[in-house]
Amino acid sequence: MFWPFIGRTEQLDHIDDVLRRDRPGPLIVTGESGIGRTALLLRALDLMDHRRDHVIVVDVGAPRPSLATMLTERQMAETTVVPASIAAVAQATAADSGELGARRPVFVVDDAHLAHHAVIEALRDLHRGTGAVMLLSRPSDPPPPTPDPLDCLRYEPGVRSLVLPPLSEGHTRALLTGVLGDEVAAATAEALHAATAGNPGLLHDLLIGNGLAETMVRTRGLWQLPPELGRRLDLTVRGRERLLSAMRATWAALSFERLSELCKLALRVGATEETAAVWAFVLLLRGQAAEGLRLLDGLDLPPVEEARSVRLVMSRALLLALGLGQVDQAAERLAEAARLNPGRAALLLAVRAWVLAALGHIGAPVAALNVLGPDEDPEAAVFVRSAQALAEFAADRPRQAITHLRRAIIGADALRAELPWFAPYLTGALIDALLLAGRISEATVAAADFHAAQEGCGWDVAVSLSALINSVVGVPEPAHRDR
Repeated sequence: MFWPFIGRTEQLDHIDDVLRRDRPGPLIVTGESGIGRTALLLRALDLMDHRRDHVIVVDVGAPRPSLATMLTERQMAETTVVPASIAAVAQATAADSGELGARRPVFVVDDAHLAHHAVIEALRDLHRGTGAVMLLSRPSDPPPPTPDPLDCLRYEPGVRSLVLPPLSEGHTRALLTGVLGDEVAAATAEALHAATAGNPGLLHDLLIGNGLAETMVRTRGLWQLPPELGRRLDLTVRGRERLLSAMRATWAALSFERLSELCKLALRVGATEETAAVWAFVLLLRGQAAEGLRLLDGLDLPPVEEARSVRLVMSRALLLALGLGQVDQAAERLAEAARLNPGRAALLLAVRAWVLAALGHIGAPVAALNVLGPDEDPEAAVFVRSAQALAEFAADRPRQAITHLRRAIIGADALRAELPWFAPYLTGALIDALLLAGRISEATVAAADFHAAQEGCGWDVAVSLSALINSVVGVPEPAHRDR
């Protein structure tokens, strides 16, 4: 499958500027593994003026497709390829010396950190004696071997490093378009860029190495990830960690379109419980509670094992209670999980109290709140105070509810990574409480600040949760939630 060369204009201009100088210092191209150092050097070979320069590719025998194996027929005709030995380098350099107007040697060494230190020293001496150009590459990870063969260039006059940055989101989208032959949906492009952090090597591993490109589907003329999960993705440890980190960051940012695409990928690398809990909640907000339950059921976990996963229990309880109105079953699930998880019992009972209070069952949660001891568990404390606020609402005491909500919001803000949806929900409840308490100006300021956060502020989350709760309770939406 065709893999285009995208971007890197600035870096190629920099290399071209170096090549135009009479006696430039060594140039070392660096960047993390997979960032495209070899591809950049391959493209840089096309910048060479072969009337002036004798280009010598020194092959260090890297354990991957090397620069020497990627040369085009034209590049092979214009370039001398030699193994990384002192004798081979000297012979290639001398081969051009007898010609009229001998050309300047240009040594191109990809993965130079793998060369023997004596070879790099020999190239340095040729650079000093003949003005030979040294164009080298090395990864910025993992740490270099000891001793590092490039240490001999550390204080060489004019030496410089050219660091390759990750691809931008725009360049990633252009690369995807080049590979797939047509435009990619924005959420899919954003997800793949986030999952690889702009590393083209990791993107290649996903699309080509794991065959993901062949499974993409077109929807309304745009390529997207397939709705079905398909076979497991065999990613490197770094690729897996980067994907899961992107999923967590997107979850915290409440960017649900991109999050759905990342969840599809994360489920295919084996991160089932964490990912399923997150995706199930997204499906709940979209009004697809039944689909969310099918997702959890598809994990095929024994009931006891699922009950020991706090996040899965919480997601299932919310799907049952807020999505399907099955409040008693949700409460029973949370109570049973609390018995099986004594270390997180306070949290599970607090969630149960909040669910019951939110759906109009005030008596049981009010009695439970007195024995939870929420201060031992920050997450439990947030749900306890939220349930207390709802109890005050039910008793027509909105002023007292405001106090509980403000304290709950402070706690929820500190838990954005675990519960990114709760602070927005509580903020919406606080605006309601301020309005009911007659504090109109404060409510107006709070609503304006909420809106001002724009993307990722969670206003849509607050609206969706409020709509779900009110649909179960049978209460119309507050007028101020209309956008």
